[in-house]
Amino acid sequence: MNQNIVKLGAMGSFIRGSGIPKSDIVPENGLPCVRYAEIYTRYGEVIRNPVSMVSEEGAKSALRLETGDIIFPTSGETAKEIGKATAFVGEQEAYVGGDTIVLRGHGQNAIFLAHALNSWESNHQKCRLATGNSVVHIYSRELAQIELWRPTITVQNKIVEILSESDAGITLLDKKLSCLRLSMATRIEDLIWQENHPRTELLDNCTLVNEKVLPASMSAQVKCIELEHIDADAAGTINGFSNSEDLSSQKTKFAKGDVLFGKLRPYLRKFAYAEFDGICSTEIWALRAHSERMLSRFLFYVLGSKRIYAEANKSFGTKMPRADWSLLSLLPIPTPNLQLQEKLVQALDCFQDEINQTTELRNLLKHQKHGLMQQLMTGKLRVKGAS
Repeated sequence: MNQNIVKLGAMGSFIRGSGIPKSDIVPENGLPCVRYAEIYTRYGEVIRNPVSMVSEEGAKSALRLETGDIIFPTSGETAKEIGKATAFVGEQEAYVGGDTIVLRGHGQNAIFLAHALNSWESNHQKCRLATGNSVVHIYSRELAQIELWRPTITVQNKIVEILSESDAGITLLDKKLSCLRLSMATRIEDLIWQENHPRTELLDNCTLVNEKVLPASMSAQVKCIELEHIDADAAGTINGFSNSEDLSSQKTKFAKGDVLFGKLRPYLRKFAYAEFDGICSTEIWALRAHSERMLSRFLFYVLGSKRIYAEANKSFGTKMPRADWSLLSLLPIPTPNLQLQEKLVQALDCFQDEINQTTELRNLLKHQKHGLMQQLMTGKLRVKGAS
């Protein structure tokens, strides 16, 4: 083996995160903490200031973080996303909860290591080592087997410096997107959930599509949407797709104009408007508007609202909760006449277009960064001092 290629297990020790259920999270006067789902939705490769706080009592059962720790979530929706690495580089007292693994004492530039562990080569290894189908897991025994390139600290520092320039642009767009989504949520609340709009139950306005198919029975060109392809935090955007020829498990068939709603871990707030016919994971609901009562775009905005997700989060399951259609379908939703729906949709579409354009630019920068990272993390693109 090349002397610069090492196994992750030889770099440091693994420690399991613990504690911090939702009931221990407090809005203020708590201690900074990281929860496993936030690693997928709120952080990139670096955590400086955790976004959540745990009560002092709850922190007693959690793992205290140390500067330089690498945090991995141990469960996820797909093998492709499992084990995303993020480096904690904060100096403050902070904690990490359950369903995580922490790598400590590695002696490397933590930010470099997080980037290296999220490179194509490392992700390919994690995908191969992970276990499970609808819910995927990876633990310290598997993580320890990952092999990666370990250059000198000088080279690691230079690579981090180069990648930080890309990260700065992505961070600015992420902040803009966060503001846009908050503004959109306010607009939906103000325009759609007006008190004077009549209400009828969700199930009276749309149908839960239940047409199941095997990818092998579909054309190889049919697009498949998995949960990983839908952006989180109520973005309402799709970031990619798979081809049906690469898949084997049963899927749900959807049509253009359906609204796709992620039922697994509904707190991630994944929903999107289908711009084409296709198939999707059975962990995604395909909801079809009753055209005589509701416009499909109006349904899209209703389903992306805070009130819908508040109800969807009354879910079943603990580690991997799922929204309950029997509960959500009974929620009364606004049902103004179709003419008014059209006017409201036009007003919201203008704002959604800005979200879509900003998301596309952010994803383009991420793609460019990953290409650069691929070259740097394999040593194919050398920096001064590389061995």
